[in-house]
Amino acid sequence: MRKAIRNYYPVFIYGFLWLVMQYFMRAWVGDEYTYANLLNEQTVFQVITDYYQHWSSRIIWDSLCAVIHHYPLVYFKILNSIILAIQCYGIIRFTKMEQIKEQLTVIGLISCFNYLCFFDCGFSVTSVYYIWPMTAAIWSLYLLDRYLYENKKIGIVILDIFLTLMADNMEQILVVVILCQLFYFIKMLIEKKLSLTSIAGLVTSFASILFTITTPGKRIRFHSEVINSFSEYGMLSLLEKMDMGFSTTIKKMALSGSPIWLLVTFFIFILSLEKKEQWEQVMCSIPFFIELIYGPLIYVAGEVFPDITSVGELNNYGIIDLTVFDAPRKWVPLFFMVFFFSSLLISIWICFDNKEKGWLMIVLCIAGLLSRVAMGFSPTIYNSGDRTTYPMWMAGILTACILAKELSVKKGKIVLYTSCFMGIMETYMFLLHIR
Repeated sequence: MRKAIRNYYPVFIYGFLWLVMQYFMRAWVGDEYTYANLLNEQTVFQVITDYYQHWSSRIIWDSLCAVIHHYPLVYFKILNSIILAIQCYGIIRFTKMEQIKEQLTVIGLISCFNYLCFFDCGFSVTSVYYIWPMTAAIWSLYLLDRYLYENKKIGIVILDIFLTLMADNMEQILVVVILCQLFYFIKMLIEKKLSLTSIAGLVTSFASILFTITTPGKRIRFHSEVINSFSEYGMLSLLEKMDMGFSTTIKKMALSGSPIWLLVTFFIFILSLEKKEQWEQVMCSIPFFIELIYGPLIYVAGEVFPDITSVGELNNYGIIDLTVFDAPRKWVPLFFMVFFFSSLLISIWICFDNKEKGWLMIVLCIAGLLSRVAMGFSPTIYNSGDRTTYPMWMAGILTACILAKELSVKKGKIVLYTSCFMGIMETYMFLLHIR
């Protein structure tokens, strides 16, 4: 235990700081009231049955919310702090950021997420729905990566299936998990070394998709959300739903000053400076300068180019309004967004000589993007707030950590200082507005 504390003391400090911050949070807001009263009227089994039949496919997290909120929230705050520390440790193990400076970099990157959006429906409820399954997803992927070639470790396979089930019970995180599992499965298929570890989790995820689709409560909830949140949703075509999901996602990723994706593109830019070909350096600088212009320099850029902010202007149907579906002024911003994301993926491919690692990062970026694009198929896309970007941000954090590991030898100080500075500033803003 002493050795663990000595080797990973930043993780313990990170968990303790979260415990202190949660102490000052106001309790019983949003959906916390709803879950607090469930077990006063029903048993846990009745809650699971009721939600399955009438509201949701997230029976694991719904039942956990009911149990947790039946007791004083101090127990949740302790448990949530432990899970946040476990999540941090999982990222460290998955990305092999084991040194103390690298651990501080990971903590800085994780702290860049704006947790204020978790207060929309109650911090505790949102934490259970997003942080906890994401932690299960990270550890599931770590076990898959670590024991990919193993066929005899049945205990590891069972644990991986359990963690996959926990992660997949949240639909957005299911998208991230299954795409990463497909990457490892295809890798093993190409190498002709299929293992039980590479198959078990993937089969579990496909079973989770089938369960999610066939849940009766899911359909009831969908129709209720259309009526209450987005009455015109039924008239949208498949293309319009995809546009709505993609455009709102890229706006969050590239056109809203996202610190995580700014750091991802910055790390790519630094890594590209070691390349000999000038065109490679120019290509890798494109996503960084787009993030820079629409992030820290947006007000300066707006003065020089007054219409530059119109690229990110959205209406209720994304960029392409139903009434002006074929107008060029609506398609140009969409192509700009596609250009940004394409240049990001190409830059990752250019930067990594180890193409297997490059492909993993590309899959993580695509998985993160699609986890938020999937909200285009939900009538609550505008009512759900920024908490729905959490899986995408975590995919970005994993990508940033892998990039930071590549840079840690030559540019370790730059990576550490920029990550910690951004994390400290975001935490400062969180503390200013904590409630």
